[in-house]
Amino acid sequence: MTDITPPDLETRIAILSKKAATERLPVPPDVLEYIATHIERNIRELEGALIRVAAFASLNKSQVDRTLAEIVLRDLIPDAGNPDITAVEIMNATAAYFGVSMDDLCGTSRSRV
Repeated sequence: MTDITPPDLETRIAILSKKAATERLPVPPDVLEYIATHIERNIRELEGALIRVAAFASLNKSQVDRTLAEIVLRDLIPDAGNPDITAVEIMNATAAYFGVSMDDLCGTSRSRV
């Protein structure tokens, strides 16, 4: 059995650079590095992200830059500054909004407040 590991950063950048050259896409090196840094799983996702950014820029007649890449890829790249919301946080916010305690919210009583 062969272990398949994801390519390292330099390899991912080289793959993106070659794909951009093959497709004649004018993509700056900082955008290639941004994509390669944030998409590590596989080559298909990497190339898909590049094509997505280039297609968006082409359709909107805009230049490819890092800001555009961040906007276009925001649903593919999780935001580190925006951590996952937990069930406890949702329950606390719900209890605070409706002015009830956590015990009332999680209790067995179904009386209306």
